[in-house]
Amino acid sequence: MNKDYPTKHQPIGELPMKRLLFLFAVASLLVMPQYTLGADVDDLRAAYEKFLQAFNSLDAATIAKTAEPGLVAYNTSSPFIEVFPTQDSFKQSTQNWFSGLESLNIDPVDLQFKVVGNTGIMWGYLSSTIKPNDGPLYTEHCRITSTFIKSSGQWRVLSIHMSYLP
Repeated sequence: MNKDYPTKHQPIGELPMKRLLFLFAVASLLVMPQYTLGADVDDLRAAYEKFLQAFNSLDAATIAKTAEPGLVAYNTSSPFIEVFPTQDSFKQSTQNWFSGLESLNIDPVDLQFKVVGNTGIMWGYLSSTIKPNDGPLYTEHCRITSTFIKSSGQWRVLSIHMSYLP
């Protein structure tokens, strides 16, 4: 009888050490990608929170650093899709928008994150309280979808789509 394989009456605890190590290694390889993806999702969430904090601080320079050149944006303040070929063009557009605001407070609602390879996707809802320089305070409720790519170890925003909730 071969001692490498259990018989009907040989308990699994008596398997040779090599076999147990092999089974542990295989199980680890199957589970490890889940831990890696979890870390990537946490990194993506942290990058988005930094992006959001910069918006709430009216900090166009930090916002621009998180943008991937070629960023595509469709938002509630413009009826047209905007493409920003450089981080600087995105920074300038953001500064122009901020110059008309006294304050901005964006509150995320039920945001979800998913990572596939070097692509991250975020979706959910936002409640934005906006105080223009020359108008009353108002609140917008929007749905949002953003696509991020991981470049040189950093998550960068590649596209943003915001629309009003019906």
